[in-house]
Amino acid sequence: MGGDLQEEKRDTDNGSRDDPPRESTIIVGPAKVSASPRAARIEISEMAAVPVAKVAEVPEVTIPPVPSTLIAATGGIFSPKSDSDYVAEVHARVMVKSRSHERLVRDFGERARTRGFLPSTPHPRDLVLSAPGREWLVEAKVIYNGDAAGAARAAIGQLLDYRYFLYVLPGFPDPVLLALFSEPIGKQYASLLESLSIAAVWRNERTWGGSLPLVL
Repeated sequence: MGGDLQEEKRDTDNGSRDDPPRESTIIVGPAKVSASPRAARIEISEMAAVPVAKVAEVPEVTIPPVPSTLIAATGGIFSPKSDSDYVAEVHARVMVKSRSHERLVRDFGERARTRGFLPSTPHPRDLVLSAPGREWLVEAKVIYNGDAAGAARAAIGQLLDYRYFLYVLPGFPDPVLLALFSEPIGKQYASLLESLSIAAVWRNERTWGGSLPLVL
């Protein structure tokens, strides 16, 4: 009798090996996930069928070759310079600063005075020529080592800058823009300035040349 009670207690505690384990069912989307003391399983058979969309075929893209004329014009090579820091050794030296710029402004201002203009030098402008009903804004550039391109670009930038901030914003009438150079700048850059409505004047040995005969 005692042995039967002990055997029955073991069966009650451990459960029968043939009995299915208890389980609870959790619904996740279209599938049922069953969690049991032994393991969790997904009943794949009860999952809803999901249609698979057909992936559209992407046509091949053919990139045309770059014209040889463009390659020749641009050099055909993209090779940016290094952006790494570097050490530059600058030796001490004595420099003599030329007053060529001031001399150029003075000589042209005196020349314009003989033609009926009233010259003035209000900071930061190099030179302003006043005439009845009109003002001429002059930017003077000394050309170093034949660099007419650099001088023309600098003159264009400063003239447009001064016109906007010193005339347009305050509401003053637009001045005539005039770029003054220490030597000839060539037809191409004179044409560039003219296309931007900027007159050009340059020193030509002992005379003056340019596109502004009114003051020459």
